[in-house]
Amino acid sequence: MDSRIIELMKTIKVPLEMNCKAGDRLVIVTDYEFDPVVWQAMSAAATLMGIEATIAMMPARDFHQAEPTRPVAEAMKAADVAIFLTSKAICHSIAAKAIYEHKIRTIVMEEASYSILTGPAARADYLKIQEIGKKLQHVFNGAKEITV
Repeated sequence: MDSRIIELMKTIKVPLEMNCKAGDRLVIVTDYEFDPVVWQAMSAAATLMGIEATIAMMPARDFHQAEPTRPVAEAMKAADVAIFLTSKAICHSIAAKAIYEHKIRTIVMEEASYSILTGPAARADYLKIQEIGKKLQHVFNGAKEITV
């Protein structure tokens, strides 16, 4: 076992807590070049939270925004929540846009390394950040003009 998973379990659950609930069907999209300890920790955290996690693994894409493999794209459509843990971005691919249109919740964590996910930014108070963000959203949505 890779002992890094122990440290990672402290922070990897945060995106799940903010976007998922017990009983959700989660597809973890990953590729052969992405650090396995990250998607393994995500799967473990999801399972502990009562989320049905499925790993959809594919060869790494040749470039950012390349389409995922067809079986991965189909798995994304069948989920309640899709999380992108890939070595190259797929969040602007046609397959990703299709799940956005179907209101499938999506967590974009492409290129999120172990060091990023265990570093200082990963320990921020994301619930507080979300609270502030919702207040700002309310202000922005109600404004006719905003000057920065």
